[in-house]
Amino acid sequence: MIPSRPDPTPPLTQQAHQNPPGGPQQDPYGQAPYGQGHSGQGHSGQGPYPGQPQPGAPGQPGAWQQGQPQPDQQPGAAPPPAQPPGQDSNQTYAAGWTAPQDPLGRAARDEPDWDALAARNDARARRRRLLVIGGGVLAAAALAGLVAVAITRSSDDTTQAEPTPAPTAPATEDDLPEPEFPEVTQPPPPNPLSYISSAEKDTAPLTLRTLFPGKGMSIGDRSYDKAGTADTTDCAAPTQGGLGAVLDSNGCTRLLRATYLRGDVAVTVGVAVFDTKADADKARKQAKGNIAALSGHGVDTFCRPVACWRTSNAVGRYAYFTIAGPSDGTAASSDDGTQRAGRDAGRLAFNQLVQRGKDAATKAAQ
Repeated sequence: MIPSRPDPTPPLTQQAHQNPPGGPQQDPYGQAPYGQGHSGQGHSGQGPYPGQPQPGAPGQPGAWQQGQPQPDQQPGAAPPPAQPPGQDSNQTYAAGWTAPQDPLGRAARDEPDWDALAARNDARARRRRLLVIGGGVLAAAALAGLVAVAITRSSDDTTQAEPTPAPTAPATEDDLPEPEFPEVTQPPPPNPLSYISSAEKDTAPLTLRTLFPGKGMSIGDRSYDKAGTADTTDCAAPTQGGLGAVLDSNGCTRLLRATYLRGDVAVTVGVAVFDTKADADKARKQAKGNIAALSGHGVDTFCRPVACWRTSNAVGRYAYFTIAGPSDGTAASSDDGTQRAGRDAGRLAFNQLVQRGKDAATKAAQ
């Protein structure tokens, strides 16, 4: 910064400056050097301002020479006491004139303390930074508190409505998931044979009509006409060749017969009833001889005493037997259809007895 020049009108008082040692010094603004009349307090010599009396010039009022007493000092009087070092003083050297103004236009004691100002500025800057940092921390804490409160309220608000989903295109049949059905564990179906294996479970009525229903039988593509039927509790009577003794020894309680006719072939089937399956199986294994052919009802006597085809088998508590031959009473041969007729009659007895067990199992399940 360029200092301003001093005011032309000098002030009445001026702080004293110590005259530097070593002789006259040049004024920093190009004015006259310090003169020999400097007393240690103020300037002497050529005055820096126009119209100012020249101290030490002869014939000038208020002037003095070096070694002469000042106007305010009486001859022979002691000089004034020296100013303690470091103290400022305003001193008048002559009537109407004071020490010149400091070159910067102000007293030396008005010089600012730059270190103190810098320290105060640094302190203010630190306070501003602390305030800014503290304000930021407080603002962050307040924001965090608001967010926490908002989250708590949103979690506690159970009545807040869910946003309405955007409409979607209708699902097609291919997009629909496969229907799911709960797994249902069904109990195992009852075994029909268990209901016809003992007299305790097999309690359904047993008659010629239920065992040999209708007017005939059809097995595959073959049809037979029913000729006659018979039912007896004397199991040994309608037998030949020792079969009666086997049935009686194993506890046979009943014997039901029926005869079927197809062309010139006749066949009789007989079903023996026992109390248990074990009795029926034993009678089948011990079987010998044959069941007696049932004639009548348009059928002549057959299979007596000629060779015929015979079979024996068992299911549940029942054992069944067949005998087949020519209807005219002649002996049977391997190509006259009598062997097939015996197998067809045995299949009829088996199917009817198993169906009896199925009916009993269904009734028990219901």
